[in-house]
This record gives sequence, structure tokens and C-alpha cells, in this order.
Amino acid sequence: MKLKPLPAEPCAPPPSAGDPLEQVLAYIERRLFEPLSVALLADVAGLSPFHFSRHFTARIGESVMAYVRRRRMLRAAARLGCNPGVDDDFEAPALIDLALDCGFESQEAFTRAFAQVFGVTPGRYKRDPVRYQAAAMEKAMNQIPAVKPNVTRLEGVTRKAAFVVAGFSERIAKDNMAAIPAIWPKLRALMPFDGQTSPVCYGLCYGSNEEEGSFSYMAAAEIAPGKKPPAALTLMQVPAQTYVVFRITLAAGEIHPQMRAAMKYIFTEGLPNCGRKPSGGIDLEVYGEQFNPEKAGSVLDFYIPVEP
Repeated sequence: MKLKPLPAEPCAPPPSAGDPLEQVLAYIERRLFEPLSVALLADVAGLSPFHFSRHFTARIGESVMAYVRRRRMLRAAARLGCNPGVDDDFEAPALIDLALDCGFESQEAFTRAFAQVFGVTPGRYKRDPVRYQAAAMEKAMNQIPAVKPNVTRLEGVTRKAAFVVAGFSERIAKDNMAAIPAIWPKLRALMPFDGQTSPVCYGLCYGSNEEEGSFSYMAAAEIAPGKKPPAALTLMQVPAQTYVVFRITLAAGEIHPQMRAAMKYIFTEGLPNCGRKPSGGIDLEVYGEQFNPEKAGSVLDFYIPVEP
């Protein structure tokens, strides 16, 4: 049974004029149940897959493919619940028909995906659709902290020569973002180490998996060529790159929510409006002499590689 098509479910986040996500969100809504990928949607946005993925997550609060899955489930939920005002005379379909129509190969896969969005099985949702859809939307809206960032872009571009760092790394996804601040005490416990060139520290972002919305993060310090760091640390070479630099001034309080808010601003407004095309290299958080996590007014710089 082919299900009767419904109009686009009205809960999609409204895009801002000029935002590169505007066309992407509209594209997703028009082709919601067609094959979609990060590479395809990045091309629609005119960005590299890496920076499109970070831009999308900062703007929407979840990875692009998680967003697509949630939109599909919200549309399916409207059909399943026969919401008043959508189609009062339309009978709810069988789950297997709904699963196939939504692009799933089995009812079991559809049920798992549905439960990830709504926290309940399709059968339970059908008994009280208003309650569970409202809960799902409230959860999505609360994912980005309401922190106003203090971010300025430095004039021009900065060219930085290749250098080597030593540090601890972790694979980061949406469900373990708290792992980032947990890495830093491990590094500081070993500093200064033999061969460390300065007290400046770096947070490196690299190795993005756009489909998963994950990336690798390293907390590190520069080490002189040929020096061996403590055995617990990993070496990495940062290639010579040209950067646009955003300066972040922190207020009092917890740093992590402020950094998330700053990243949201940088990837949704600062970077798209800087007039430079990202090159897809290694992003750098630079914690220099003006960084002091114990007081307000602490400053760090965020370097994004761009084409020369």
C-alpha cells in the first residue's frame, strides 16, 4: 500500500536569509524520503562536507543525518497518529507499510529509529501522539545552550608554518561531547614535558565522519622536532596552513557551554561571511598567554584553514 502524501510537517527550524543552510533545509523537505547523504547536501550548501557538517550541527543542534532521520520520523508520526487538522478521514496505516514508505527495509528498523526520536515504540506513540511529539520537539529545541558568545574575527588571514604537537586525543560524537573538557586535565598533569616549546596549548579538530557527525579532538602542546614526548602522549604533525582567526572572549562560568555557543556563531555567521572558502584542514583552538580559565575576560583564538 502506497501511503497518501502529506504536506511538509511544520516543525522544521526556520532558516535565516542568506544562511547556506536555507537551500539545504528546503531540499531535505522536498526530497525527505529520497536517498540523502552528507556529501549531496554539502554540495547543495556549497561547502566542503567537513565544514558543512560542523556548520549544520552548530545551527541545528544535531548532525545532518540525525536531523534527516528525525524529520522522517516526525512526518511518519503525523501519518501514524492521524493528527487532527492533517487528515481527519485518513486511516492510520499498518506499521510495515509505513516503514517501507519511509525507506526502511523492515518494520524492526523503523521501530528502532522511531524510538530513538520519540522514546517510545510506534504502537505507544499512536495511543497518545500529541504528548510524545511535543516531548520530542522540546528535547530538540533544548540541545543548544542559550549562551551569547563574544566572538570577533581578526582582520585578514594568518599563515602558520607546519609544526608538531604531542597530546591526548578522543573520538567525539554528540553523545560524548563532555569528553572534550575531560581530556585537558590529563595533558596538564604532564606539562611541561621534555621538548615542549612553549606554554601555548592547542585543541585540534580533525578526521570528521560526516555521516556520523563525529570528529577527532586532540588536546596538545607543541614539541620540538626530534624530541620524544612522554609515552602516554601521541605525536601529530600540523601542516602549513592559511587561516581565518576568530577571537573568543569568555565570561565567568563554565567554559564548555560558551565554547559551544561560540562554535555555533562561527560556523553559522562568522565563517560564511568572511569571504574565504574553507580548505578542509585541521582546525585549531589556540590557548595562549591571554587564556586563564579562572577569570572572566579570558581569551582564546580559533583558527580555521582556508584557501590562500
